Amino acid sequence: MPTEHLEILSDHPNIIKNKISITGWSLGGAVTFFSAWIPLKNAINKDLQFASHLAFYPPCFFEPENLDFTNSPIHILIGELDDWTPSDSCNNLVDKLKIKSNIGLTIYKDSHHGFDRDGKIETNENGYSFKDCIFKLTDDGYVLMNYLNIPMSNSFLQKIGFLFCTTRGVTIGGNKEARKNSFLFAKEFMTKTLL
Repeated sequence: MPTEHLEILSDHPNIIKNKISITGWSLGGAVTFFSAWIPLKNAINKDLQFASHLAFYPPCFFEPENLDFTNSPIHILIGELDDWTPSDSCNNLVDKLKIKSNIGLTIYKDSHHGFDRDGKIETNENGYSFKDCIFKLTDDGYVLMNYLNIPMSNSFLQKIGFLFCTTRGVTIGGNKEARKNSFLFAKEFMTKTLL
């Protein structure tokens, strides 16, 4: 768990505990993003929080019942054409959260999931596209199925929940301009939030 790592780092004599940031990609981007969500953060550690959160193309297709996030800067970088973790979901989520939190969003034009990679656009026939999904997220961390208020608490229920809104087949691949710009943004964001 990232917060456990934060506890270990914060005890290190050569590390300033209030100057530790977190970043992640895709599912790691979800970890990065939701490590700022107050119900989750407080369930793990009420005393520590990350200085900033930089999430590359995280899944944003959630509607948290509780919109309380830490006051640490949060920023999402996502591709306009991402069909794995859609940018529209991130745009909608950020719109809901920006009133109460320090959150920003950058959407890279003509870019897919994995825009910061080297290489061409590829298709993953088995990957789930979540472009038609919005899952509710309860205060106690349960993810509820689209249209049904049933917690997807095991792999069987997750598969049932996915049947209601996902399709198979997604694209992934780099975009030279988005790669360059995202690296520049990440450097500036970390410099600004950690100094």
